[in-house]
Amino acid sequence: MNFILPDLFNFAKKSIPKSKFKGTKKIAGLSNTFFDEVSISFLNPQYLFNQLVHGKIDLELIQVFALMGWENNQWTSKKGKIAMRHWWLSALDKDQQGESIFRHIMTLRVILADTERYPAPKDVIQTMRTTLDELIESGEWTYQINLNVLRALITQDTYKLAMIALSQQKSVISLIQEAGFPTKLPLIQDAELIWLNGWIEMTPSKRSNLRHALSQLLTNTLPLERQNQFIQKILNAASLPKTVQALEKQVENYPELVTWLSTCARNIEFKSTLNLSRDEKDRLACWIGTGNYESLRKILTNIARIHNLSTIDKTTNRYIFWKNYQALFQEAWLLLPPTLFERNETHLHNVKKISAYSYPVVVLKLGNKFIFQSFLGDASENDLLMTDDIEQVERILHQDTISYDHLKNLNLVLIHDHTFKWQSDLAYTLDKHFNIQPKDNIVHYMEGKYRYSNYLEDVNQDFFKAERKDWKNLPRWIENNKRSHKYPEHVFNRAALTAIRYGLITVRLINELEQGVWTDPNTGLMWARISIGQRWENGECIGHAKTLNLHDAEKECKNLNLAAFNDWRLPTVREISSLIIYMDKGYNCPTDILFRPEKNNWGDYWSASSYAYGLTHYVDFNCGRSFTYDQNGSNYARAVRNSR
Repeated sequence: MNFILPDLFNFAKKSIPKSKFKGTKKIAGLSNTFFDEVSISFLNPQYLFNQLVHGKIDLELIQVFALMGWENNQWTSKKGKIAMRHWWLSALDKDQQGESIFRHIMTLRVILADTERYPAPKDVIQTMRTTLDELIESGEWTYQINLNVLRALITQDTYKLAMIALSQQKSVISLIQEAGFPTKLPLIQDAELIWLNGWIEMTPSKRSNLRHALSQLLTNTLPLERQNQFIQKILNAASLPKTVQALEKQVENYPELVTWLSTCARNIEFKSTLNLSRDEKDRLACWIGTGNYESLRKILTNIARIHNLSTIDKTTNRYIFWKNYQALFQEAWLLLPPTLFERNETHLHNVKKISAYSYPVVVLKLGNKFIFQSFLGDASENDLLMTDDIEQVERILHQDTISYDHLKNLNLVLIHDHTFKWQSDLAYTLDKHFNIQPKDNIVHYMEGKYRYSNYLEDVNQDFFKAERKDWKNLPRWIENNKRSHKYPEHVFNRAALTAIRYGLITVRLINELEQGVWTDPNTGLMWARISIGQRWENGECIGHAKTLNLHDAEKECKNLNLAAFNDWRLPTVREISSLIIYMDKGYNCPTDILFRPEKNNWGDYWSASSYAYGLTHYVDFNCGRSFTYDQNGSNYARAVRNSR
């Protein structure tokens, strides 16, 4: 049973302070009874008061209104307190007779007396409040429903109100609503802050039982001022460490607060109104960064354990790279395929379902960029992509289910695809091209103590420079994914433009690769990616190369028209030898840049350098050496031109 009738609040909307009794509001529209100023003025409050001094009376509703509006210091006297006692007991008699409206109105007046909307004479309200509390204390107040809540309200005991709600596993607002009391009271807001502090101090299991209540308290629709109050309470909670180093070890135990704080921080208007000290800002960054990092790490590890035990180390080692970037996290999301999402049901708002994709995807916002990293698949499935299309990503992430097709159509660019010493390579790329640096220049490459390195020291070592030579990830990524049709054509075009803008590749490099040519950065020579006999159509190598004698090879190279160039020629032995890997098979260039003449054959290629006795130099790419051969014999040919 509600403590207050559903239509009881209607009287407040219609009340107009016209009564001669100062501070009283005329109440109308209740129980189909209309009371006007004349009706109240005919009553003599002093007479009613004198009657109540001697005992209980058979109350009428209009008498209750008149007494509540009577401003007289007699209420604070000994007789006044006796009269008030009899007044309450008279209302309780009516309640037992089935007329609960008397009790409703009187308790409502006491509860709402301190708000601006329901003013009342001070003496009568104060005496009503203290007398009701005494009746409850003595056991004379026989109406027991929600009695502890009522007492907390009339005594303005915010701590008690918060503790009642916590003990019943409810939010303060739910407790008040279920008891039938009005919710727009100043003490309720104070009690909510105490409730939140009490929740923080609880054990994890008890906090878990109150998860729903917490979600009712910390909503995304709170006014900015209220958000600020809750954030201040969280950042300065007495039971939590004040130093960031100590706090980092605690925030993972509060994933619900991490998610809510992250949501607040995404609001630009919220940021502009937040007034925090430097230490508080550092703690907020710790909550968002470390909290998101740890909560997603736990979920990923559990998924990897279920998916395949052999993938746990690989998954944690990929994710641990971000450990020293935690303080830079502005947002962190985990997108799960439907089967994994249902198996790992979570209450966290930043874990969502992704359709039409087989692997989990971590989405991180660092600065004005979003980074996407896939997990569980092999290296070819774990592209690490970036976009600066912030508004579009924000719109996508606010959907209940994320469409992988929508992600594919973002302005993406590859920033890493697990190459040599990939952690240092990725840290170097983030630093050099995007001005994103990890804490202390340290990147972690594995779980465990001392499993980290200084990427700046790594990238300055000769062997690292030799391996990296040129930034080759994007061209390789484009070629691999074009063949598998992983992304639409326009995605690659936009990826190229973004890569150019951030200095990852040159305009010439991406345009050349699209047109079937490649410029060796070491020699400046431009090479045909195809051999004579093959065709370049729609960005792909078509067919098999053909073998020719030296004369025909020179002629075919000279007549080649590729990428709008017509000055192709057969290379010298020194030029063609620059492409060999000495004493080994393959081409000395990024993977999948130069195409083989046929499957499983690196090929023997003519040079334009003659030797003697009708012999000419050629290069065997199957063993990485040069030889001589009769000019009338047959070899493959690859055209070259001077680009510098």
